Amino acid sequence: MEEHLLTPGDVRDVTFDVHGIFRKNYDADQVDEFLESVRMTLDVLGAEVVRLQGARL
Repeated sequence: MEEHLLTPGDVRDVTFDVHGIFRKNYDADQVDEFLESVRMTLDVLGAEVVRLQGARL
């Protein structure tokens, strides 16, 4: 199975199902804040990878 690394777009575009009365719901604002943190982290790490690859050339 091929590994799929997340991109900032993957994190930005992810959706979560809303569950009914008998299931525990997640706070949408908390999920959104977390996803934004993940996206920002991926942006920073991706830029660092590009910078380091350029330094090797």
